Amino acid sequence: MRIFILLPLLIVLGSCSKPSLEDSIVDKVLTFGLKGEEGKYQMMFNANGVILVGQDGNLKDEGLTYQIKGNEVLVFDDGERDGGMLFSSASPKVGDQVEIGPKDEKQKLTILKIEQTAAIPSDKEEQKKSIGNASKLKNLNNLIGLHVILYAKFGNLGYLPDPPLEEIIIAEAGTAEITRITNPETGETQQVLYNHLTDFGPRYIMLASPWVQGGQRAVVYGDGRGELIAEEKYQQEIQKEEVEMRPLK
Repeated sequence: MRIFILLPLLIVLGSCSKPSLEDSIVDKVLTFGLKGEEGKYQMMFNANGVILVGQDGNLKDEGLTYQIKGNEVLVFDDGERDGGMLFSSASPKVGDQVEIGPKDEKQKLTILKIEQTAAIPSDKEEQKKSIGNASKLKNLNNLIGLHVILYAKFGNLGYLPDPPLEEIIIAEAGTAEITRITNPETGETQQVLYNHLTDFGPRYIMLASPWVQGGQRAVVYGDGRGELIAEEKYQQEIQKEEVEMRPLK
């Protein structure tokens, strides 16, 4: 079994006692410097899932959100993956280097300062947007954690067996929360959707949220890659011959 996939599950289930990157950077302002340049760059990872960026304490919400996975921060621009940041440890300190940027355009920045601060308040529209982003990212994290369990249990088979899948997962995880997602607007809870035709490969969706939020749906592909995709794209994906989504029962 791939050991590195265990960390997201521990985060989702709240059973990880070791220091986490989330504890080290959330609600803190990080100041970075780039070798050969005089400018300093600042970022703040709000607890609501929003990244604020800027310089000299002038931080702004430019529509970026994030998801922490191990020692890496996955960055999303309007729900689409837009590179990320790779820290050298879960407890970064001044002087450490951080890899930042898209896969083919990585740069190394040096941490110059880490400052504790409270979340920067937003106006009502920004606050509503932030809450929605945080809810979508929480759903995505739950789906990634669910995939971890499925891979650990059935990865050797290469595919998902017939029901009762939910009973097996609840017995493994010790909770039903990971198999069901609540609509933040109505409070209604439904089972996660799963593709009973796919394998653990990267081509097809394996798991999906039953809810559409802000025109987007949280999905996880067979290889464990999680994304927030437009509902239009999701509907196109599930029309493929190898995809048939069902409630996880």
